Amino acid sequence: MVDAHSNLGNLMKAQGLVQEAYSCYLEALRIQPSFAIAWSNLVGLFMESGDFNRALQYYKEAVKLKPSFPNVYLNLGNVYKALGMPQEAIACYQHTLQTRPNYGMAYGNLANEKEIKTATGSMRRPKVWCVCFFLV
Repeated sequence: MVDAHSNLGNLMKAQGLVQEAYSCYLEALRIQPSFAIAWSNLVGLFMESGDFNRALQYYKEAVKLKPSFPNVYLNLGNVYKALGMPQEAIACYQHTLQTRPNYGMAYGNLANEKEIKTATGSMRRPKVWCVCFFLV
């Protein structure tokens, strides 16, 4: 039954019926609060609409309910990144790799987060002007 509500939410979302999708995901979570896929789908609604604070709220709840699920920490890191909180994002990506050491997406996100810091520093103290030109 929980899968049915989550899948129905996905169909509603695909049709642009965001409020209906939200209701379906909430119903799936009412039936089975630890259903990580419904948490992920629910947060996806907020990420896509740019409501990162609400996404953060729901992902923090998902982490409490399913701390061993690597995607929860990976996506929580993405929320922190979107909120301009790179240290928190890095910590989440590192935690993801502790639970799933071969998770390529987490390595990629971690590398990207560290490269952003390097690029910002390069623009402030340029060593090669042409590189700074392309970064701006």
